[in-house]
Amino acid sequence: MPAVALAVCCLAAAGWGLRPAGLATRATAVGCYSAVSLTSDTAVLGGQAAADPVAACRDIWQRPGPGTGAGAGAGSRLGPNTPAAACLRANGSIAVFPATDACASLELRPFAGVSDAARRFAAFQREAVDIVAADHCRPRGQIVAVLRQKLDDYGLRTWSIDDSGFGQPWARGRPCAGLAVDHDRSRVVIVPMP
Repeated sequence: MPAVALAVCCLAAAGWGLRPAGLATRATAVGCYSAVSLTSDTAVLGGQAAADPVAACRDIWQRPGPGTGAGAGAGSRLGPNTPAAACLRANGSIAVFPATDACASLELRPFAGVSDAARRFAAFQREAVDIVAADHCRPRGQIVAVLRQKLDDYGLRTWSIDDSGFGQPWARGRPCAGLAVDHDRSRVVIVPMP
């Protein structure tokens, strides 16, 4: 019996590096890490970075400045030809590291693309930001109605909208709206703004 347990342990350890690739469930941002460490300096990219996270990170790594890799104490070792790996963090977000074996080293799954739900949410988020930016001082009820309709249009019916911040004392004198996203609770938060 001990030989069976040892064999199972060895197979499990060997298989860890062969974890199946997975789809990102949060495709609204990509973390570009300056080293193979989840605590290294990180530049967070939004927009279309999830379409090709390695290329997006290589682009940011060659720019000077804090959090870009080059300006984060990495010197000139990060750039357009840096070997890199896109991985999935436990929360479904995309992380890119400057080493091809980074996913296995950090016990993360390799990135295999973006889930359909994440792609739909990213499209919703782009449209929602544009809608609110166009007139962020319209009546809150109108913003809630438009966002609810857009969530439904994108098939995100389980997402909720939270505008409870407007009832807080700190929100006085802040009649306009901004947006935040709480992925863990599947909700769009309408934030009071001046």
